[in-house]
Amino acid sequence: GVVFYRVVEEQAKRMQVLRNQHRSLSRLIAESDASMARVQVAEDTLVTGVATDFVVLENDVQSLLARVETARAEREELLAGAIRGRLQDEMRRVEQYLLVTRIAIARATDQLAMAGDEVRP
Repeated sequence: GVVFYRVVEEQAKRMQVLRNQHRSLSRLIAESDASMARVQVAEDTLVTGVATDFVVLENDVQSLLARVETARAEREELLAGAIRGRLQDEMRRVEQYLLVTRIAIARATDQLAMAGDEVRP
């Protein structure tokens, strides 16, 4: 009977201790939930920010690639134009050399022909 009496008597104290522990644990759980919610919001914000930054970076890269492609095409066009111009200049010089050579051959042929006429009786 004494043990039963003590159990009943201590029940109120134990219940109070358990209630205090429950409140303390409930506060810790609430703080933990709030902390996890803040972390989740921060993570979502970071993911959104990173995703936005990535989209901006991808757009910048695409723009840069387009500019590089345009610059490359323009450079190729300029180089092709310069090569064509040099080839045309070279062809004009070769044509001039050929003309000078033909005239020289014609003069030499005329001189040989005239020298041949003088040698014949």
